[in-house]
Amino acid sequence: MRRLLTPVALLAVLAVIAPANAGTFTYTDPADMPANGGLDIRSVTYSTLGKGKGKAYVPSTLVASLTLSAPPVDQAGVGYEVAAQVEGCGDLIFSYTPGTVASAVLGEALLFVGCGGAGDPTGSDAQILTPKFAVTGATLTWSMALKAMPKQIRAGAILDSLVSRVDVVEPAFGTRPVGAAPALLDTAMTDQTWTIR
Repeated sequence: MRRLLTPVALLAVLAVIAPANAGTFTYTDPADMPANGGLDIRSVTYSTLGKGKGKAYVPSTLVASLTLSAPPVDQAGVGYEVAAQVEGCGDLIFSYTPGTVASAVLGEALLFVGCGGAGDPTGSDAQILTPKFAVTGATLTWSMALKAMPKQIRAGAILDSLVSRVDVVEPAFGTRPVGAAPALLDTAMTDQTWTIR
Protein backbone atom coordinates (compact mmCIF):
# COMPACT_ATOMS: atom_id res chain seq x y z
CA MET A 1 0.00 0.00 0.00
CA ARG A 2 1.42 3.40 -1.05
CA ARG A 3 1.24 6.26 1.41
CA LEU A 4 0.80 9.77 0.08
CA LEU A 5 1.99 12.84 1.87
CA THR A 6 -0.71 15.00 3.37
CA PRO A 7 -0.89 18.53 1.92
CA VAL A 8 0.64 19.94 5.13
CA ALA A 9 3.55 17.47 5.01
CA LEU A 10 4.12 18.22 1.32
CA LEU A 11 4.27 21.96 2.00
CA ALA A 12 6.75 21.36 4.82
CA VAL A 13 9.03 19.35 2.49
CA LEU A 14 8.82 22.00 -0.23
CA ALA A 15 9.65 24.74 2.26
CA VAL A 16 12.87 22.91 3.13
CA ILE A 17 14.03 22.23 -0.44
CA ALA A 18 12.85 25.44 -2.16
CA PRO A 19 14.20 28.69 -0.70
CA ALA A 20 11.69 31.48 -0.16
CA ASN A 21 13.80 33.82 -2.29
CA ALA A 22 15.95 31.96 -4.81
CA GLY A 23 17.96 35.17 -5.24
CA THR A 24 19.28 35.03 -1.67
CA PHE A 25 22.64 33.42 -0.87
CA THR A 26 24.03 32.79 2.63
CA TYR A 27 27.26 31.29 3.86
CA THR A 28 27.96 30.56 7.52
CA ASP A 29 30.79 30.33 10.03
CA PRO A 30 30.72 28.47 13.35
CA ALA A 31 30.62 30.41 16.61
CA ASP A 32 34.26 30.28 17.69
CA MET A 33 34.79 33.42 19.77
CA PRO A 34 32.44 33.12 22.77
CA ALA A 35 34.20 35.83 24.79
CA ASN A 36 34.10 38.34 21.90
CA GLY A 37 30.75 37.92 20.16
CA GLY A 38 30.97 41.33 18.49
CA LEU A 39 34.02 40.09 16.58
CA ASP A 40 32.61 36.63 15.75
CA ILE A 41 31.20 36.18 12.23
CA ARG A 42 28.20 33.83 12.06
CA SER A 43 26.86 34.39 8.54
CA VAL A 44 26.88 36.55 5.44
CA THR A 45 23.85 36.97 3.19
CA TYR A 46 23.67 38.50 -0.28
CA SER A 47 20.28 39.41 -1.73
CA THR A 48 18.49 42.00 -3.82
CA LEU A 49 15.47 44.24 -3.56
CA GLY A 50 13.43 44.90 -6.67
CA LYS A 51 10.07 44.92 -8.40
CA GLY A 52 7.92 42.16 -9.82
CA LYS A 53 7.60 38.47 -9.04
CA GLY A 54 8.93 35.29 -10.57
CA LYS A 55 10.37 35.74 -14.05
CA ALA A 56 9.18 39.36 -14.08
CA TYR A 57 11.34 40.23 -11.04
CA VAL A 58 13.86 43.01 -11.74
CA PRO A 59 16.48 43.67 -9.04
CA SER A 60 17.22 47.30 -8.25
CA THR A 61 19.30 47.15 -5.05
CA LEU A 62 22.17 44.93 -3.91
CA VAL A 63 22.05 44.02 -0.21
CA ALA A 64 24.85 42.47 1.87
CA SER A 65 24.34 41.49 5.53
CA LEU A 66 26.93 40.36 8.07
CA THR A 67 25.61 38.69 11.21
CA LEU A 68 27.82 38.38 14.30
CA SER A 69 27.33 36.51 17.56
CA ALA A 70 26.70 39.84 19.34
CA PRO A 71 26.41 43.52 18.34
CA PRO A 72 29.54 44.87 16.62
CA VAL A 73 32.33 46.56 18.54
CA ASP A 74 31.84 50.31 18.16
CA GLN A 75 35.40 51.61 18.45
CA ALA A 76 38.22 52.82 16.25
CA GLY A 77 40.71 50.10 15.37
CA VAL A 78 38.18 47.42 14.36
CA GLY A 79 36.95 47.00 10.80
CA TYR A 80 34.24 44.78 9.31
CA GLU A 81 34.27 43.74 5.63
CA VAL A 82 32.10 41.74 3.26
CA ALA A 83 34.01 41.26 0.01
CA ALA A 84 33.74 39.61 -3.39
CA GLN A 85 35.23 39.73 -6.87
CA VAL A 86 33.16 40.71 -9.91
CA GLU A 87 34.30 39.74 -13.40
CA GLY A 88 35.34 42.79 -15.38
CA CYS A 89 35.40 44.98 -12.28
CA GLY A 90 37.51 43.38 -9.58
CA ASP A 91 36.89 44.14 -5.92
CA LEU A 92 33.47 44.75 -4.39
CA ILE A 93 34.03 45.49 -0.69
CA PHE A 94 31.42 46.66 1.80
CA SER A 95 33.12 47.99 4.93
CA TYR A 96 32.28 49.40 8.34
CA THR A 97 35.01 51.13 10.37
CA PRO A 98 33.44 52.90 13.35
CA GLY A 99 35.07 55.77 15.20
CA THR A 100 37.92 56.57 12.81
CA VAL A 101 39.00 60.09 11.91
CA ALA A 102 38.24 59.38 8.23
CA SER A 103 34.76 58.07 9.01
CA ALA A 104 33.84 61.51 10.37
CA VAL A 105 34.33 62.81 6.80
CA LEU A 106 33.55 59.83 4.54
CA GLY A 107 31.14 57.92 6.76
CA GLU A 108 31.62 54.75 8.75
CA ALA A 109 30.20 52.49 6.03
CA LEU A 110 31.67 52.49 2.52
CA LEU A 111 31.57 50.45 -0.67
CA PHE A 112 34.80 50.08 -2.62
CA VAL A 113 34.42 48.93 -6.24
CA GLY A 114 37.36 48.19 -8.51
CA CYS A 115 35.94 49.84 -11.63
CA GLY A 116 33.73 52.57 -13.03
CA GLY A 117 35.55 55.58 -11.64
CA ALA A 118 37.03 58.49 -13.60
CA GLY A 119 40.53 57.00 -13.51
CA ASP A 120 43.69 58.40 -12.04
CA PRO A 121 47.37 58.73 -13.03
CA THR A 122 48.07 55.16 -11.85
CA GLY A 123 45.51 53.78 -14.32
CA SER A 124 43.05 52.71 -11.63
CA ASP A 125 39.37 53.45 -12.10
CA ALA A 126 38.39 52.20 -8.63
CA GLN A 127 35.89 54.25 -6.69
CA ILE A 128 34.45 54.58 -3.21
CA LEU A 129 30.68 54.83 -2.85
CA THR A 130 28.46 55.48 0.16
CA PRO A 131 25.84 52.75 0.64
CA LYS A 132 22.84 52.85 2.93
CA PHE A 133 23.86 51.17 6.17
CA ALA A 134 22.22 49.96 9.37
CA VAL A 135 23.18 47.99 12.44
CA THR A 136 20.26 46.02 13.89
CA GLY A 137 21.32 44.03 16.92
CA ALA A 138 24.15 41.76 15.74
CA THR A 139 23.52 42.31 12.01
CA LEU A 140 25.25 44.89 9.81
CA THR A 141 23.41 45.58 6.53
CA TRP A 142 24.68 47.53 3.53
CA SER A 143 22.49 48.31 0.49
CA MET A 144 23.30 50.09 -2.74
CA ALA A 145 21.19 50.84 -5.80
CA LEU A 146 22.50 48.86 -8.77
CA LYS A 147 22.13 51.90 -11.04
CA ALA A 148 24.55 53.82 -8.76
CA MET A 149 27.26 51.20 -9.32
CA PRO A 150 29.39 50.45 -12.38
CA LYS A 151 27.61 48.70 -15.27
CA GLN A 152 29.56 45.50 -14.52
CA ILE A 153 27.54 45.14 -11.30
CA ARG A 154 24.03 44.44 -12.55
CA ALA A 155 21.57 41.55 -12.71
CA GLY A 156 23.45 38.53 -14.04
CA ALA A 157 26.84 39.56 -12.62
CA ILE A 158 28.60 36.73 -10.81
CA LEU A 159 30.22 37.37 -7.43
CA ASP A 160 33.02 34.97 -6.51
CA SER A 161 35.90 34.78 -4.00
CA LEU A 162 33.33 35.59 -1.30
CA VAL A 163 34.98 36.40 2.02
CA SER A 164 34.14 38.37 5.16
CA ARG A 165 36.56 39.69 7.75
CA VAL A 166 36.76 41.32 11.14
CA ASP A 167 40.14 42.98 11.10
CA VAL A 168 42.43 45.18 13.17
CA VAL A 169 42.73 48.51 11.34
CA GLU A 170 44.61 51.68 12.11
CA PRO A 171 42.33 54.12 13.94
CA ALA A 172 42.80 57.23 11.78
CA PHE A 173 41.84 55.98 8.32
CA GLY A 174 40.37 52.54 9.06
CA THR A 175 42.85 50.77 6.79
CA ARG A 176 45.46 48.14 7.43
CA PRO A 177 48.86 49.68 8.19
CA VAL A 178 50.95 49.94 5.00
CA GLY A 179 53.01 46.81 4.44
CA ALA A 180 51.34 44.93 7.29
CA ALA A 181 49.76 41.53 6.87
CA PRO A 182 46.08 41.41 7.83
CA ALA A 183 45.59 41.04 11.58
CA LEU A 184 42.39 39.07 11.25
CA LEU A 185 40.24 38.67 14.31
CA ASP A 186 37.80 36.43 12.42
CA THR A 187 37.11 35.46 8.83
CA ALA A 188 34.57 33.42 6.89
CA MET A 189 34.59 32.41 3.25
CA THR A 190 33.05 30.12 0.68
CA ASP A 191 34.17 28.74 -2.65
CA GLN A 192 30.65 29.05 -4.00
CA THR A 193 29.55 31.90 -6.28
CA TRP A 194 26.39 34.00 -6.30
CA THR A 195 24.66 35.61 -9.25
CA ILE A 196 22.88 38.93 -8.77
CA ARG A 197 19.22 38.28 -9.58
